[in-house]
Formats: sequence, structure tokens, C-alpha cells
Amino acid sequence: MNDERKSLPPNWITVTVGELGEVITGNTPSKADPENYGQYIPFVKPPELTNSVVATAEDALSEIGSEKARILPANSVLVSCIGNLGKTAFNSVPVAFNQQINAIVPFAGVEPKFVFYQAQSFPFSKQLQEQSSATTVSIVNKGRFQEIACNLAPQREQNRIISKIEELFSELDKGIEALTTARHQLQSYRLAILHQSVFDDHGFPYPKILLDELIGTIEQGWSPKCDLNRPPKDGEWAIIKTTVVQPMAYLLKECKPLPDTLSPRPDIEVHDGDILMTRKGPRSRTGVVCYVKKARPRSMLCDTVYRFRALEERIDPEYLELALNSPSVVQEIDARKSGISESGISLNHARVRSVPIPVPTDKDLQRRIVQKAREHLSVVEYNEGLIEEQIHRIKVLRQSILRRAFSGQLVAQDLNDEPASALLARICAEREETAQKKKTQRKNRKKNAA
Repeated sequence: MNDERKSLPPNWITVTVGELGEVITGNTPSKADPENYGQYIPFVKPPELTNSVVATAEDALSEIGSEKARILPANSVLVSCIGNLGKTAFNSVPVAFNQQINAIVPFAGVEPKFVFYQAQSFPFSKQLQEQSSATTVSIVNKGRFQEIACNLAPQREQNRIISKIEELFSELDKGIEALTTARHQLQSYRLAILHQSVFDDHGFPYPKILLDELIGTIEQGWSPKCDLNRPPKDGEWAIIKTTVVQPMAYLLKECKPLPDTLSPRPDIEVHDGDILMTRKGPRSRTGVVCYVKKARPRSMLCDTVYRFRALEERIDPEYLELALNSPSVVQEIDARKSGISESGISLNHARVRSVPIPVPTDKDLQRRIVQKAREHLSVVEYNEGLIEEQIHRIKVLRQSILRRAFSGQLVAQDLNDEPASALLARICAEREETAQKKKTQRKNRKKNAA
């Protein structure tokens, strides 16, 4: 932000978050006391912070009593400051919010959305990261949060900037919406390709054989505590993460280095030709299957992933991968999952082996099906890549708009606007007056008590 400060228009100034508004850290009243909950006060947590408006009057996110919660007035700015730093939101109604969030209640003369959009800018996010404490979980406390530098424009220009940002963002949002629709259409086409792969030309499924008869031993790996702060070096032993397994895709780099204090286990090293299946986790991430065409050397299986190999005299391993990802077989796998919550689902060996797989008896036909499906899927993947590239460009453009907005380059300057320095002086005077009134009130209370 230093370069931008030097080039600010003459009627702008650089201030801190604490000079823009009152900073409040949220809290979570104890659930042990039922009186703390039950009233219609929306309670906001970091997952609800999506750079948009939260807690409209018609859509309370949850309910919490107002006696012991910290209530944030409408038109304030919420920023996540523990864990996933920098997620923001703007509340349209009063809300309660948890301790992972610092909120800004802008002072008179500072437009709330001017703060809201600036909190989404790269310079703000960068400072937030720099202010975080060096722990296993990133934390920015209230004191450090208040010291983050921001640029302040004259109030009338703030409103012009907000209007221009929202005009430009509206166009970008239309682009994102169109790209998202296209992505969903590609996903539907992908499912159709996979669905057709296990049906013959007359629309009948191929004869079904239990997975138990098509694979060898099912193994699972090892999940020691590893260093999560760096990727493994070339030639270094590592443990794969569950995220290495994606539908029909093996992500080579999704692994963590084995500590020097532990000896590797070559018996669970992942090899070319292995088929991997996630065995536990959230429902959507359990039962995900991929075929390993090229493994990273010295990558070991983790405890949350099964590994097995196709009996190639009966089934082509790439066809088996295709079948295990087809919608009808995915439904069979889903029906065999167990767990008491959607975030804690598992699959045991016996249930995995009982999954029926549609299999053409002709091995050459299996290979032709794989080849045809791969050709169609490659087109899907190519277009998905183009869409992701366009979405990334829109994100970059959004940041470019914010950079110009908060360096005074997005809208025209008006010399008749009251300078931001005069606005800040008025804010300081009003804060001082309020502080003096509170001080006098405290003295009067003590005097009356005596």
C-alpha cells in the first residue's frame, strides 16, 4: 500500500481501521444457559462471510438471545480474523457474531460500503496476513486489526466510488453467472458420458458383477502427524492427503512430507496402476475414486484412503475407474455409507466389495468404451479449463477495480468536496466529545453512589 499512499489525490488521507470506525470482536454466549438462545437475532459465523450482504430481515441464519451476545448494528462490516483470514460481509440488519470475527462500525461520515469494499482489496488482505500471529491457526486480534492502514476519500467521493464499484461488479457478476451456468452444463454432460459408459447400445446396463470378484486385496494406509507448512521435496518420503483423490483424477502434489523421526513404509507406497477410494470424511468426499496412471515416487497411502488393484484378466482397470464414477454405481456406493452426521461418513471393506459393477464380458469392448469416453471427457476438461481461466481473470479484474478505487483513480475528483482530512478532524472531535461525556457520566455515578 506504500506506493498507493504516495500517489493519493491531495484531498485523500491514509488512516487506520480504528480511525474509520469502532472495532468490535464477537463472542459466543454459552449454550448451557437456554436464556442465551431462542430470540430472533441472526448469529453470524465465518462460513456466512462471502463478500456479500448477510442476515437480511427475511433470512435469519440462526437465533441467539441479545442479552449476552455482542450485537452489531446494521450497515457494519464483518471480517474473519481467525483461521481463514479476510472473508468479509456487510449486514443489512443487526446481528450477533462469533469471536472469529472483528467488525467495523463506521463513524459518521465514513460510508459503510466504502469500508466493506476496501476490506476486500489486496492491500487490506495483505496487511491482515502480515498482522496475524505466528501460531498453527492464523489470528489477528482486535489491537492489530485496528492498526491496518486504509485510504480515506472525501465523503461525497466515497459515494461516487461505491456507485461505480457496484456498477462494474454487477457486470462482472453477470459474467460469473454465465460461466457458472456453463460449468454446470459441462458437469451434466460429464455425468451423461459416464452414465452411458455402463450401458449398451440398446440402453441396457451391462451384466453386473460384484466388485469383490473384480479386485484383489483392499488396503488402507497410515496417517502420522506430518509437517503441513511445506510440500515434500523431490525424493522425500511423503503421505498422500485425502484430497489427492478426485473423481477420475490423481493430484500428484497433494501430499505432506514424512517427519525425519519416522521410518517410511515402502509396503504402502502408491504405484502406477493402483485404484484409490476415499473411505471416510464428509459424504461428498467419501467413496471418491481415481485410477493412478502416474504416481509420485515415495508417496505412501494415508489411513483415510483405500487402495486396490483390478484383476486384469476380468476387467480393464481404466474401465473399472470409469464404472466406479458412473452415476448408477456412485448411487450404489452412497447407499453403503454409514455415519451419524453428514460430516462423519465412512465405508468399510465389506460394503465396498458388495458394490455391483456393470461389466461387458468382452475386454476389447471395455477398452473401446474407455477410449470413447476419454475422448468426450477430454473435451469437457478442456472447456472446464477455459471457464476456470475466465473466472480467474474476472477475479483479477475485480481486484484491479478495487485497487483503482482506493487509490483515487476510479472516479473523477471534485475540488468542491470537503477534504478527507477535515472529515477525520470532525470524527476525532466527535469521539473526544463522546469520551468526555462518558467520563462525566462515570464520575456522576460514583458521586451519586457515595
